[in-house]
Amino acid sequence: MLLPEEHWYTLAEAAVVLDRRPETLRGLLWKHQLPRRKVRQGQHPRKVLQISYRTLQRLRRLTRQ
Repeated sequence: MLLPEEHWYTLAEAAVVLDRRPETLRGLLWKHQLPRRKVRQGQHPRKVLQISYRTLQRLRRLTRQ
C-alpha cells in the first residue's frame, strides 16, 4: 500500500497561512525544537527552510494565544 507523499511548506508559505511573520515562526521552531528541514531550491540554489503539515498544525496551536 502506497502512502501519499507528505507536503512540505516553505517558511514564507507557512507565514501566509498562519498570518505571522516568517521571523516569528522561525523563533518558535527553534524554541520548541519542532522538526524542519533545509533544502536547496530555485534556479540559483539557496537553502530554504521547510516544515511539514504536522509542524504547521503545531505552530497554529502555538500562535492562537
